Amino acid sequence: MAEKHPLAAYRKSTGITQKALAGELGVAEMTVSRWETGERKIGVKNLADVAKLTGIPKRELRPDLAESMEEVQFRSMART
Repeated sequence: MAEKHPLAAYRKSTGITQKALAGELGVAEMTVSRWETGERKIGVKNLADVAKLTGIPKRELRPDLAESMEEVQFRSMART
């Protein structure tokens, strides 16, 4: 069985609906659905808001970005 998206797990634990969460974030309900199914990734412009509202670390919401940022930081440290 596929692992649940952290946002879906959050909603299940809190009982909030996709519609309510979307309203809090100022996005369409379909957007939340697409994030949870993996059809779309949470965009950089929404990431901080989602993390702040849910308490889910950005790294869990977008591990691909966290890895990219770590690589950039590592490279900049190696140059000094």
